[in-house]
Amino acid sequence: MVESFNNYDDPKQVPPKPRRSWWILWLGIALVLCAGILNGIKSSLESEKRIREMYAINEKLLKKYPLIQAQEKRTFDPGIVLVKIPEGEVLQGSEEEIEKGEKVNRVKIKNFWLGETEVTIQQYVIFLNEVKPKKKLRQKWVAINGEKSVCVKNGEVVERINTDSHIKYKDDHYCVDDDWENNPVVNVSWYGAEAFCSHYGLRLPTAEEWIVAAGGPEQTKWSLGNEFVAEDYCFSGNPGPGKPPTMKVKSFRPDGYGLYNMSGNVGEWCADRLSYINNLIVKELSKEQKEQLKGSRGGSWAEIESYLKCNTYGELLPSMKCNFQGFRAARSY
Repeated sequence: MVESFNNYDDPKQVPPKPRRSWWILWLGIALVLCAGILNGIKSSLESEKRIREMYAINEKLLKKYPLIQAQEKRTFDPGIVLVKIPEGEVLQGSEEEIEKGEKVNRVKIKNFWLGETEVTIQQYVIFLNEVKPKKKLRQKWVAINGEKSVCVKNGEVVERINTDSHIKYKDDHYCVDDDWENNPVVNVSWYGAEAFCSHYGLRLPTAEEWIVAAGGPEQTKWSLGNEFVAEDYCFSGNPGPGKPPTMKVKSFRPDGYGLYNMSGNVGEWCADRLSYINNLIVKELSKEQKEQLKGSRGGSWAEIESYLKCNTYGELLPSMKCNFQGFRAARSY
């Protein structure tokens, strides 16, 4: 019998226990924690940088664009959304007098309602089909495709055949050309705008109400801010693609009260005229004709940027039907 060379009864011969590598485990945990902390610090710094950049952008935007204040709204047929315009103040004077700081009257305007958008072609067609006016009366209100109308061009009264109203009479009812439903109605007279508003229990805004609404809470130079950004407006430098080159009534962002296209797209009829400003779009009118004039605000696709300022004011004969002229509805509060 061969004796085992290892005698484990002898303590000296017992093999040593293997050492446990706890330090390796703790080192791994420490490295993971350090990596997490470093990543956290890095993310925090990046977030802070992004926040600072965001604030810098927002401060820049706030200088250029007004904030939109949430306003109370009401809806009337045919889909006319009215926005509450809070009371404000108007300086009665020309743009030149106001800028020079000359003494001008201050007039307070009470709360009122104003259309969120210009009245669209579709809305006007609904009105025509509800009222069913005789042709002679309807022609006083609006010129449809193929009809003559009197307008103004370069200060001169001109007669033209309409090809751009996008309203036609077919099968005993009025209809809209395809894809023009949400463009503003044009070639509509002051009488046609007044008739539409009256039918739905509404009215046209006064020339002074209009300016209070257009300037927004900050009463900016243009409806969308004190700096003119061409891409924000439909005007001669940024016209629409069609004929006439209007754009859909919600093509641009709203102003500080949530109103669209208060500057540009189409000029807007007012209920009255400003007796203290003479800014005739039409030249060489008789005294009787001048007494009939009605105000137009906002500028249009046909005009340069200076004519889109909130305090710019024009006047037209109420019978005129132009492809740059539309309207929006209002209501007393």
